[in-house]
Order: sequence, then structure tokens, then C-alpha cells
Amino acid sequence: MTIREIIERDAVNKRLTTFRSIVDPNSIVNKAIIYDPVLESSLQPETLYLIDYDHLPHIIPDDQVYNFLISTNKKDAEIKIDEMSYLNCNILTTAIELEDIYPSLISMFIDDSVVNACIKQMLQARLEKGTKEMLNICAGYIKSDILIMDQTGRALEQAFYHSDEALLDTFHLLYLQENIAPFKEVLPGEMYVDEFLQRVMENRGVEAYFDPIVDKYIIIKHIKVNHISIAKIYAFSDTMHFRIPDIEILGMLSEFMSEDLARNPIYKISYRQKYESFLVRLLEANVTNNEVFEKEKESLGIQFKGLYCVAVISFQAGFTPEEIMRSLETLKAKIMAELPQTFSIIYENSLVVIFNLEKEKRIFAQDNAVLRKLTALDQVVIGISRYSEKLEDIHQLYIQAVRAGKNGLLFKNQMITYYGEITKYVILETLQEQEDLIGLVDDDIMQLYRLSKERQKELFFTLYYYLLYTGNVLEVANKMHVHKNTIFYRLEKIRNMFGSDLEDGETSLRYLFSFEILKYLKLIDFE
Repeated sequence: MTIREIIERDAVNKRLTTFRSIVDPNSIVNKAIIYDPVLESSLQPETLYLIDYDHLPHIIPDDQVYNFLISTNKKDAEIKIDEMSYLNCNILTTAIELEDIYPSLISMFIDDSVVNACIKQMLQARLEKGTKEMLNICAGYIKSDILIMDQTGRALEQAFYHSDEALLDTFHLLYLQENIAPFKEVLPGEMYVDEFLQRVMENRGVEAYFDPIVDKYIIIKHIKVNHISIAKIYAFSDTMHFRIPDIEILGMLSEFMSEDLARNPIYKISYRQKYESFLVRLLEANVTNNEVFEKEKESLGIQFKGLYCVAVISFQAGFTPEEIMRSLETLKAKIMAELPQTFSIIYENSLVVIFNLEKEKRIFAQDNAVLRKLTALDQVVIGISRYSEKLEDIHQLYIQAVRAGKNGLLFKNQMITYYGEITKYVILETLQEQEDLIGLVDDDIMQLYRLSKERQKELFFTLYYYLLYTGNVLEVANKMHVHKNTIFYRLEKIRNMFGSDLEDGETSLRYLFSFEILKYLKLIDFE
């Protein structure tokens, strides 16, 4: 694709660019990546560099024409760019934020004529000669052998580009031998993919891996029927990079195969597949039609009423993917046996348990005991959400449970944590995404924090525990192993130092919040 084609497609589509300074409109562009200042001296000519206006490059080689898409909303941007001596650069500008540019760019890099020609031939072959010929057409276009297998490892269809039947046989046998865990987990190594292609693959639901046993790069595309993954397309290549049109064509192939398999009477979707698909859609908030959803729930015999609560059971680091999967299967069997009223599914390398409770009740004591018994197992961590009476809130409850488990282990060293116990850390986590948290610490608390270690220990922790225990001096003295008169003496020093009323509610809240920020940032040990 050329810079001219990008501009022309942009004019037809979403108007990504706002103004430009073009030196060579015929300059070729085959990918787009975020500009890295570290690599300033090794710019590549056939690349579109995405860059923020505040971080423009200082040095650009003059041996080639280079392409930049500059993200800016500054009014003086055009003047500033004109002042720079970028005589050997094609410059496009956009008002879109840097991290939001990729979705708009991806569609412009797809050669519609190639993709549409292939799809037309695939459809014609499918109509006249059947699925097998459609696969052969696809294999020829993407220059790759293709193997389609269902979730049990059974080969459904295959097509050859290199006429290498032995390759597909070897791969098929390898898959069957390793089918104790999801194939994604057992492939030996991830394939290197450049940043732009990675974004395209994520956008199209494609995975990429390198398998040293068959010595091939492999891309994988799921085939789904009614949201259930029933098979996978495996495409094989000797080259490190796949073209964007190849990914588009594989995407269309998966849709055609989905239609064919859905019509095939011998391919029956099991109750378990339907049940797990239903739970996954709840967790992912992927429920678009309430009427269809209710019918599906009824057909599965699932009864929801009252309150909902989610527990997420996961493992700390130190286990291989295969060990995690086997352990989760064991835990799932225990949960199903001891908590038959719950709904459980292995999702995102964790066991998710959905509790359906009667109104105005909480997790029963015996159910809670079952969860606590699990934490006695090595490295098991459990997070438990709040409660809701809305089924559509399951997704949010799941996120709460994940956060509870992570933050409970990180800040409280707990193996089982309720979301209500860690909400302050969630608030701080959210704040940290917006600004530098240290700037929110009160000046008085920062003054204590900067004292020498011995003095800091005395005054810093005296004030912290005094506020934490709501002014109970005796409890503070017991916590710090000193006489209560020592606490009174230190508090008086703090009052004189700050000139603050420690009994004032607003002051206490401000100080406690500052302590929690320092605790969250792990700048001081509160244990």
C-alpha cells in the first residue's frame, strides 16, 4: 500500500487524518508501529510510525523517505511541523489519541480486492464442489497448509499447499498426545509477531505460535457455533510474518465452516458445551438478546433466583500451565461434589464459582467452610465478590472477585478475601491510572515520612495507629509495646509539629488516606 492509497481510503472511511505534508505519495507502507526513540537511528522506510506530537524524533536519516502519523490536538502543530526540516518525510496528522489509532488504521491496510477475490472463489467452490475444494482455494491464496480439527482432536478437513501430508499427520498426532490441556497452553513457543500484526490478530481473534517439532509457524482461528468453540483452523507457514489479508481470509473461512458444521446432523453440540458457553457469556457480559438468553437458560434447566455472588479460585505463581489445568479440574470436581447448588467453570486459568442464594441471605457457613478448606491447599488464592440480585451483574461480580483475590494476597497476605475488604485498594488502583499518587499524600504525613528511620518509626506509626484505632491510646500503646504516657507525649509532639486537631474528622480522614497511599505504594512497611 502507498501513502496515496492510505489518504484515499481515509477520505472514504473515517477521516483519520486531519492535515498532511507529503513528499512522496508513492512511498510504500506495509505496517504501522508505535515510534520508539531508542531506535531513532534505525528507522525503516516501509513503515508508518505512530508518534505523539510531544515526542517527535530529533534525527532522521536522509537516505530514504520515512512515514509518520503524528497524534496531536495542538493548534500550533502545523506551524511547528513546517518549521522542522522533514524534507524526506511523509507526515500525516490526527486528532485521535495514540492508543486509539490502531482500530482505525487496520481496515485501511486490508487489500479488499485480494480478500474479496478469494472469498468469491471460495464461495463458488463451496457451492459447486463442496467444503474440501473451498479449503483448497483458501490454502492456495494464503500459501499455507490447512488443518481443521474439532475440540477432541478429530481431523475434520485438511488442504495442502506444499503437498506435505506428513506434516499434518505429525501435527495431528502431536495434538492428540498433548490433548490433556488446551492446545494453546502446550505449544512450546510463542511466535514473534510485529506490533501492528499483533493488533490485527487480536482484533480478528487469531492466535500465533511457533512449533519447533514440526518446525513451522502456526496461526489458529476458532470456529464457533452459537458462541461455542467447536473446532479450530490451523494454518502452517515457513515464514515468520503472515499478511493481513491472510488473517481476513481465515476469518471468513471460519464463518463458512461454522455454517457447514451447524448444518451437519452428525456434529452435535453437547450439553456441557452449551452449559459452559452460557456461563462464559455471563462472565463476559456477552448477552445481547434477553429473549433468546431466557430460552437458552430454560432449555439448560438453569434456575436463577435471589442473590448472586462470584468466587474466583486461582493459584499463585510457580506452576506450569499443565499443572494448573489439572489442579483446577480437581478443584472443580470437589466444588461440584460439596457445593452442588453452585455453577462452576474453568475460565482464564481460574475456577469461577457462581453462588445463587436465596434473598436476604449470604454464603452459607458450610459453603464458606468449603472455600476456606481449599485455601489449606498449597498456593490456592480465593477472591469473593459482593452480592447482586441482577443476573446481568455477573460480569462485574467476576471482576470484583478477581480484584479481591489479587489485592488480598498483595496487601493483606490473605488467601481468601472478600471484595469489601479491599475497596480502598481498588480506589487507589483507579486513581493511580489517572495521576501520580504520591502527589495526593498530605504534606504533614510526607514530613513524618521523611524523618530519620528511628524518629519515623516513633511518630509516623504512633499517628497511624492512633487514627486507625480511633483515638484509643491504650490500644495504640499495646500495639507499639510502650507505656500509654509515651503515646500521649508523642501525640503532643505531633500536634505541635503540625498545629492540627487530630480529633477533627476531616483531618483524620485526610491523614488516614495519605497513610493508605504510602502503604499501597509499598514505600513503608506497615507490618
